[in-house]
Amino acid sequence: MKAETPYIHLHERKRTWTPVEVSAGSLLPGGEEVIQRALALRCLEIPVGDFISEAMKGDLPDDKGCLSLLESNVTDEEKHDIALNYAARAHQVPAALEREAAAIRNTWLELDRHPVLKAVVLERSVFFVLLPIFRFLGDTGLRTTSADISRDEQTHVAA
Repeated sequence: MKAETPYIHLHERKRTWTPVEVSAGSLLPGGEEVIQRALALRCLEIPVGDFISEAMKGDLPDDKGCLSLLESNVTDEEKHDIALNYAARAHQVPAALEREAAAIRNTWLELDRHPVLKAVVLERSVFFVLLPIFRFLGDTGLRTTSADISRDEQTHVAA
């Protein structure tokens, strides 16, 4: 049966998953700092959700399932943050890399662009790039986390 709208269709194909604590395993040799830098950028997950929340205050077609899908996407960003925090803790991201990532986050927060534009650019140019890096260089925990988040991100960008 075909969903009534594309928004409802996207919402219906989402899968439920729960972030789980991971332990550090073996990373591809030479990739340790890359993984730590990528994990430091997890600080952008909550701002992506905030950008979408800000956009939902505008004029959106609520009667077609759009708001429900976007609210679900914001909740997903919170789950991504939890899952990536577990991975960052396991892989001991240095404070210096956390500070660099915070500076990047602050630049995005100050950027004078539409919140949906900021969210979609971050999803496509940061998270779509980092998730395959976690799979290629990472351990079992990072590969699993990446797979869970990747399914959500595909829906987010389509929305």
